Amino acid sequence: MALQPQAPQALPKLPPPSSGHGPTVLCSVRGGATALLRSGAPLRCWTSASLCLLAASPRTARRRGRTARRLFGWASSLVEAPAEKLRRELDAELQEVNAWEPRLASLTDHELLAQAGALRARARAGETLEELLPEAFALVREGSKRTLQLRHFDVQILGGITLHRGQVAEMATGEGKTLVAILPAFLNALTGHGVHVVTTNDYLARRDAAWVGQVLRFLGLTVGVIQADMSSAQKREAYRCDVTYVTNQQLGFDYLRDQLACVPEELRHRQENPFNCAIVDEADSVLIDEGRTPLVVSAQAEIPSEKYSTALEVASSLEKDIHYTVLEKEKTCMLTEQGEELASRALEREDLFDPQDPWAPFIVNALTAKELYQRDQQYIVRENAVVVVDEYTGRPVDGRSWSDGLQQAIEAKEKVEIQKEAIVLASISYQCLFRMYQKLAGMTGTASAEAEEFQSIYGLEVRPVPCNKPCQRMDEEDEIYTSEAGKWRAVTEAVCEAYELKRPVLVGTTSIESSELLAERLRGASVPFYLLNAKPENAAREAEVIAAGGRLGAVTIATNMAGRGTDIILGGDGKAMAKLHLEAALCKAFGEEQERPLELCLPLPHALAQEMADAAAMLAANAPEDYRWSLAEAAICDGIQDEVSSKAFQASLNSLKEVYQRACEDLSLRCSAEGETAKALGGLRVLGTERQHAQRIDQQLRGRAGRQGDPGSSRFYLSLTDKVFRVFGGDSIRLLTADMGGADDVPIVSPLVSGAVNEAQAQVQSFFFGIRKDVFKYDEVLDQQRRVIYSVRRKALLDSDEEVLGSLKSFCEETMVELVDQMVNDPLPAI
Repeated sequence: MALQPQAPQALPKLPPPSSGHGPTVLCSVRGGATALLRSGAPLRCWTSASLCLLAASPRTARRRGRTARRLFGWASSLVEAPAEKLRRELDAELQEVNAWEPRLASLTDHELLAQAGALRARARAGETLEELLPEAFALVREGSKRTLQLRHFDVQILGGITLHRGQVAEMATGEGKTLVAILPAFLNALTGHGVHVVTTNDYLARRDAAWVGQVLRFLGLTVGVIQADMSSAQKREAYRCDVTYVTNQQLGFDYLRDQLACVPEELRHRQENPFNCAIVDEADSVLIDEGRTPLVVSAQAEIPSEKYSTALEVASSLEKDIHYTVLEKEKTCMLTEQGEELASRALEREDLFDPQDPWAPFIVNALTAKELYQRDQQYIVRENAVVVVDEYTGRPVDGRSWSDGLQQAIEAKEKVEIQKEAIVLASISYQCLFRMYQKLAGMTGTASAEAEEFQSIYGLEVRPVPCNKPCQRMDEEDEIYTSEAGKWRAVTEAVCEAYELKRPVLVGTTSIESSELLAERLRGASVPFYLLNAKPENAAREAEVIAAGGRLGAVTIATNMAGRGTDIILGGDGKAMAKLHLEAALCKAFGEEQERPLELCLPLPHALAQEMADAAAMLAANAPEDYRWSLAEAAICDGIQDEVSSKAFQASLNSLKEVYQRACEDLSLRCSAEGETAKALGGLRVLGTERQHAQRIDQQLRGRAGRQGDPGSSRFYLSLTDKVFRVFGGDSIRLLTADMGGADDVPIVSPLVSGAVNEAQAQVQSFFFGIRKDVFKYDEVLDQQRRVIYSVRRKALLDSDEEVLGSLKSFCEETMVELVDQMVNDPLPAI
């Protein structure tokens, strides 16, 4: 029943925090609450009312916090949720899609392909994509049922419509965003201009192109994938496909490299309309977090490496807070007057800032490397080289380096070979890169917190999409400890408690160092665990670890779960385990080394394992000499049949597929039974060991539990020495907790303190938002010139010699006309 607007009534005045009248406040506020709702007042008034209740003395903060949350929840229940609003708005289009399903289900595979071809012809004849949407989405749903045995849920159809409209679809973890993306990808590719599906790493791009790409190939589209080790010709072929899976970094770098190409053969992107439509997975990570750092293509400069080593020696002799100060928020250091004098004497230089021979940048970089960049946190050392670790995904990133000499300063600190410093040849920010697309859409599990930035920078509206099943996860209050040691003891005890119950546990850490610290503690407690961080020996086991992460008694320690693109399924992922068994069989058959051992997977029955080994051996025997399989995905995709036409090879491939399907069924049944037991124990237990700089990243970690209506719970364990407190919390949190804390192993559990943590995170996000705005503002100034110059350069590269000469003649004539006009209209003054 709709509420009728009435004359507004004022809320009763709340008593001051020190009065302690919690129940009285609840009654008086609830009395005025109904009047406030009936008046049509915005829901943010309820946030204010809740905060008033929270602003109580520590003695009553917890009780009042529960009261405020109940009050806020009661008020919110009377207002339509954004996700349900989306369902109501798109219900008519959803029903049109569903109406096509029985008609398409009766068609043969060949008739479905013909239907897709007819849609393509209609799109290129001028029919709008909105008119084709119901039939196109229904075709993709039917194709998915036949190739992947997965039928799109209604909420996934809603997500696909949202993406097609050029919006950000906020879908919870486990809702199948990868499957959703092929709906708008198919529809927008019908025009023939190409669609880019942007992922966060090469593995996901390769996996998605091989897995859900089967649906698109089944419907007659070409699917390409971009990998870092591809040649220009291979990338050019992939970009010409109807749908291309690519990482955000490769997309940007390929654009910049195209602007440096000297011959047409070096170009990668399409010549016409290269930026038609992009669907960005993990949109908040790609468009927001990565937006702080522009993409840069550089060349090596000739700067002597001895300067970095000398600066390191000088920096080692300087004392913190005496000779220099550490600006942790800005991630740099600053020399004091005493420090400048001492450094000048050590280097025998009068001026550290001499433009002809500057030393100050080298010393500042050496100090920054010493204080703010630590091994196994911001980087790792691999094969005598410093490799940057992505702070958002926890993955090592080959080919990325810090600029302005910082990379070399870190290399000098680690005593590895110092690379030559880089000179910028071309650069572009992610904001300017993605604004070039005619249609841009994104999907992620956490976008509402950044809705303002999505709208102001990219013009994208964030639309929450309803879940297929209600979320049953319980998010418990943070436990805050006064010391780091107390926090780690509490985390260890929580893991041991869950392990004794055989409940699966995921522990999220923020660095390699902290993950290994916890690993050492668990070894001491005799708790087996899986470790997933950026170190090569651990990163290589990622697929195996994730596949087994939901098994009974599994304990997984991961540096960062954001953007991994895989779900932890209760009981384990039977299909992923079958794929790993298949990969092992193929490795053995082709005489290659098995990168991922199978010790974490459920074993196959002996007879089935032998059949898989025999089928893989037969495939290897019938394969051509120059044939190489890349991953298990390649062996189970239909696209491989186009490459090898031998009947013997096709027969052995079909035999291997049949064994693989039986392995999937066997392992899935056993994992499902184990999953039911895990649900009875409470589902996945998620433990966070530190708050990230953004609350939405914490939500991504929490979101690993409670997927598709499963039970689960989460809790964060914090200490007052954590970075978010130390850098952005200031003394306010310490003063707030001074009267609450006792011994270092006694936790502080208070909504008031948790609210202060959220406020600190809001300050962090505000600070980073300012950085991103500055990056965008400065790059936008150059963007118009960049586009003009790049377009002229590209035209000159692709034109014939006669056309280039004609363009040069035209430019010369225009320039001379402008000069003559200027001289005639503004003659030089007489001397």
